[in-house]
Amino acid sequence: MGKVGGRGSLLYSSVKAGGIIAIESPAEATIAQLADLDPRVIKLRAQPFTIDIPTNRLLRTREELKSARSARKKPEVSAREYTPDFEIELGSGAPWVLESKTSQHVPGDSYWEKLGDAAELLRGRGYQFAVIKVPAEMDHPLVTNAALLTSFRRLPGGVSAHWLAQLEHHAQGLGTLVDALQLCDLSLREAPLLFLMGLLSADLGNVPIRADMQVSYAGGDLSALELLPLQEASA
Repeated sequence: MGKVGGRGSLLYSSVKAGGIIAIESPAEATIAQLADLDPRVIKLRAQPFTIDIPTNRLLRTREELKSARSARKKPEVSAREYTPDFEIELGSGAPWVLESKTSQHVPGDSYWEKLGDAAELLRGRGYQFAVIKVPAEMDHPLVTNAALLTSFRRLPGGVSAHWLAQLEHHAQGLGTLVDALQLCDLSLREAPLLFLMGLLSADLGNVPIRADMQVSYAGGDLSALELLPLQEASA
């Protein structure tokens, strides 16, 4: 446990951030995990900058932020500053700013007004902007699957020729996860590897990884891990 801006924080080791980042809530932890898993995302930064809304200044360093604040009164900080939860970069080169929310977090009108102003300014700078709604229930499949899959993401090794041959040969007949695991001589504990390597596909956002979940052969396609709702947000 650490501190971010005087508030309690969690520490998360992110592959795409290049190390440990500080995050402020379980919802942010889930988004960081989803970004690590999503094959479209190549870089992740937590609390990347602060935007001073009245002046449209992007303050990227602690020194810049301190200097800007020294010129105004303390109560103005919450009213005029916005610090995104995350900045991500896609393989396409598109930069996104992500804000996390849960159904239990209901900000007031002034917050949404400030967020709208910040989003407009960020879009003017070439950023896409999305509010990512994370399930508040800690046992929701999206939350549990994100945590489980990221716990396996650093494991070494490539695709086993045996797994590939078995799954490809039985591609039309795959039904449940346990069927696929039996073909590969794997236990349920090792199931995340098959999703991370693009050998299996499933509805990972809505169905927990378990023996009876329906799966299909993915043939190297990692799109089942594209769990951040980026396309919807840009429409």
